[in-house]
Amino acid sequence: MQKPLEGIKVVELGIVLAAPYCGLLLSDLGADVIKVESPDGDETRRYLPFVEGSDFSAFTAAINRSKRSISLDLKNPEAVNAYLQICEDADVVLENFRPGVSDRLGVGPEAVKAINPDVIYCAISGFGHKGPRAGDPAMDFFIQAFSGQMSMIGHEDGPVARIGGPMMDITASLHGALGIVSALFKHNRTGKGSLVQTSLLEGQIASLSYMWPAMQATGKPPGKMGRGHPNFCPYQTFEAKDADVAIACLNDRMFRNLAITIGQPELADDPNFATNAKRVENRPETEAIVEAYVSSRTAQEVADAMRANGVPATPVNTLDKVKADPQVEALGGMLTVDQPGVGEIELAHQALWFDGERAEAEGPAPKLGEHGVEVLAEAGFDSAEIDALKSTGALIES
Repeated sequence: MQKPLEGIKVVELGIVLAAPYCGLLLSDLGADVIKVESPDGDETRRYLPFVEGSDFSAFTAAINRSKRSISLDLKNPEAVNAYLQICEDADVVLENFRPGVSDRLGVGPEAVKAINPDVIYCAISGFGHKGPRAGDPAMDFFIQAFSGQMSMIGHEDGPVARIGGPMMDITASLHGALGIVSALFKHNRTGKGSLVQTSLLEGQIASLSYMWPAMQATGKPPGKMGRGHPNFCPYQTFEAKDADVAIACLNDRMFRNLAITIGQPELADDPNFATNAKRVENRPETEAIVEAYVSSRTAQEVADAMRANGVPATPVNTLDKVKADPQVEALGGMLTVDQPGVGEIELAHQALWFDGERAEAEGPAPKLGEHGVEVLAEAGFDSAEIDALKSTGALIES
């Protein structure tokens, strides 16, 4: 299939996850993504765990597949000039430094726009591009705490907990990708470039969505939500004989079906349980009724019985079970990539389909600086100029 972003050149000056994951999304959609790395490489190249039997980071394999890598020492003026020349015909430049860092290096939006006025420049930061904390370092875990997300995770009588996946980075990446694609659409209509800015913090403020007016309505911030949801019941996990099971009873119709499933259909007409508002008010009693049914069965038995009557329910899966699930297998299972010198690595597929086909790149992650000579030649450097960059340490080859 012809991918939506084929022919689009993206220069990614990204570190760790927010910009690199955004670059991965664009690469999967067909863009040529050139990853510009420091002489030591993106620090994720040293992140644990390594793929079994190698010193290759599983993180790098997942986030940087199908990109091309060039390693430049941007503290060297000649490397800065080379970087800007690479950006001269770029459609998109993407970075996630703290605000002002790329400017101090001489490779920020003004420098790039000076040689490529129509470029789409996307800057993803931690706290946003302005404000008293704009220059502070931030990472996923930190923004989980700062944004309020962490305050809602955990049980009321226990400590707060972090979200398992890097959702602060991923959310910022998705907003960045949406901004870039929107700016490309604008460029097609107007011929003008754009400065796209987003941040981990703003992504979380946006993703908390209905919780802001909910806080206004209740007059207090939401607290730790434990295993359920403060506004729905039963909408939570329960302990079955062998594992936890999640039951998502979102409305009164589903509760009626749940009551039938557990052999107590009269509950659906009981004034203490007939409406969600009443079930929330009588949460301990509602939970106890469901727990009595669940506790004597396996998680799968509960899930199957509930689903048979139209109540969403599932065992709380670990990732190995997710991977082996028939639904995931029907959607293509895992993407297998042959990583040179390492072997086959299983990665997540892109989540988008176009006309019945996935739009995704399937190549391996590059070695540090693997495509440096190739990228510079495409930017107009001849062999003597490339050799000169090598000799001064501006260009690093793996």
